[in-house]
Order: sequence, then structure tokens, then C-alpha cells
Amino acid sequence: MKHGKHLLRLLLIGIVLLLSACGQAESKQQAAGQNDEPEALFKNSEYGILVPDSAGWELEEESMKDNLHTTFKNGDIKAIITSFDTKKTFEQLKTELKASSGKVEIIKDEKDKLSFESSLKSSIRTDIIFKKKADYTYIFTFMTPVSKYELAEQEITQFIDNVKLNKS
Repeated sequence: MKHGKHLLRLLLIGIVLLLSACGQAESKQQAAGQNDEPEALFKNSEYGILVPDSAGWELEEESMKDNLHTTFKNGDIKAIITSFDTKKTFEQLKTELKASSGKVEIIKDEKDKLSFESSLKSSIRTDIIFKKKADYTYIFTFMTPVSKYELAEQEITQFIDNVKLNKS
């Protein structure tokens, strides 16, 4: 009888230990799941911007003299994110960009997007996307050789979709 009680106690202790170990493992998995925020390729709290680490993209240069000016590269695609405080509308900014772009062919001129191609021997396609959050205007500029634009278009769209702007 004593042997049976002793065995029962050992069995209960073993079950309790097993259950507590399972609970700890589950808690660790849940904690890890809560911190599944992607690694940042670039983050700037002042301008409220986060660029998650994405396959193929690398940070090329960051400048913060008067405004945010950050350059990224992915193969033949060059991306520039600029942010500044302005009261100008997207239309006013687009007019200034068109005037300063020289000899180009406008491909798209939409509410918050301007696309054009240079008339040079090796033509470059430039897509400019405008976003506004609070007092900041963000300009996303993508430059790609025209001959490689179709392949790059999905990478560009994915990059824009992944960028988080946190200024409210």
C-alpha cells in the first residue's frame, strides 16, 4: 500500500512538472509571437517612418540636414524617401518637379503619383509617390532603367506597401 501511494505521488509530481514545462514553453512561444515586428532596414522616430528589412533592399545613404533624405537600392532600382514640412499641395509639388525635370515624357499624372521617362539614350523611368501625414509630406522616388521596369514594378509596389508612416 505504501509503495502504491509513493508511486502515485511520484506520478503526480511528474505530471505537474510536465504540465508546468509545457506551459513555460507555450508562454515563450507567445512572447516570441508578440515580438514578431519585422527587423528595420531603416527607422527614424522624428519623421515617424519605418522601412522593414525586405529581401534585396539595402540602405545606401541617410541624410538629415534640413529634412529626411534616405536612399535605398535593390539591383537596378533606386529608391529615395524624402520628408519635409511643407504647406504645398501635391499639385504644386508636381508642377515644380515637372519644371525642373528637363526633357521628359510624362507617363502618369495622378492625384498622388507622377511618372515620367527621361529622353536620354539609356532611358530611366521615374515614379514619384506623394504621401502626407500630419505636417510632413513624404516623397517616394523610384528610378529604374525603362528596359527593366516591368520586372521592377512589383518590387516597387511591395516596398511602398511595407513602409510604415507613424506621424498622426
